Amino acid sequence: MTLEFLLKRGKDSASGTLVEANLSGQSDAQNLTAFAARNGSHGFKLAIFNKAAAPATINITGLPVSRRASVWWLKAPAVDSLDGVTLGGSRVEGGGAFHPQAEAQVRIRDGRGSLDLPGYSAAYVEG
Repeated sequence: MTLEFLLKRGKDSASGTLVEANLSGQSDAQNLTAFAARNGSHGFKLAIFNKAAAPATINITGLPVSRRASVWWLKAPAVDSLDGVTLGGSRVEGGGAFHPQAEAQVRIRDGRGSLDLPGYSAAYVEG
């Protein structure tokens, strides 16, 4: 499966400019959604959701620069969990404290990278 990050003019937001993200090559068993934003002239942000049980390898193309990107995983004990949900290894604590940390790196080379996304999971990727 390929996620193409398109550097077309998108909708501006406080955290970047939303741009088109195309997912191609999904099988009938897969259910993936992706969102992309350009962050300044060289950065990017991706949110990728795997809503199926099957894992998926996402090949990301069209990225603006060659470098590493940080990954924060959204994890839970089950797809319908209300407790035990973490983002970047952090749970929201009493009082709203939340301290997520990047948990992995994706190497970006010549505007391309690859990410293995487990079933029923999500990843936030920033480069």
